[in-house]
Amino acid sequence: AVYRFLDDGVMFGREYAKNVDENMILSNLGSLARNLARLHAAASHYSGSNSAQQNKSLGYLAEGAGDILLAFNTLFAKDHEFTEIWTSDDNQKVFQQAVKEYDDWLNNLPPKSNRPYVMYDLHPFNAFFQEGSKECNLIFDYEGLSKSWTEDDAVAFAIHRFIREAVAACNPGPDAAVRGKIRGLVQHMIQEYKNE
Repeated sequence: AVYRFLDDGVMFGREYAKNVDENMILSNLGSLARNLARLHAAASHYSGSNSAQQNKSLGYLAEGAGDILLAFNTLFAKDHEFTEIWTSDDNQKVFQQAVKEYDDWLNNLPPKSNRPYVMYDLHPFNAFFQEGSKECNLIFDYEGLSKSWTEDDAVAFAIHRFIREAVAACNPGPDAAVRGKIRGLVQHMIQEYKNE
């Protein structure tokens, strides 16, 4: 199914967003949100067991995050543009705090058995839009269909990834204007998702 969209389908990246007007961006993001809502509604009936597994705790220094930290420290110990930034005590603490926050979030998720399947990895490279059209006509890469995240988390991730592209493509303006644009796009996508 993917190949029929390769010739005339487009992905919602920054270059695309630079070349269309705000109404097209709103229409594209609204269409995407409605299609994601339909996908989640359909996936809620799936009862199979072949899905991505629950994320594992990073467990700082216990289950892998220590190895990640060691890998970064080894990489950036060499002559690298980020060496001084990464090896500062402040940034080491930021990494440790990020791991703790991730683990806290993961540990507070409802049990998997009480959650529906959701598309937890919907980003601009997993959706096609018909060129010149307002519609998102293909969401793919269903490896991201899982009970690992809640519906709210999955929708928030998709909103973040797509709106980031739209905002990065717009002309920079005052911070208040950018925040207003982000707020408006977020509200639009949430409303379109709920309406579906």
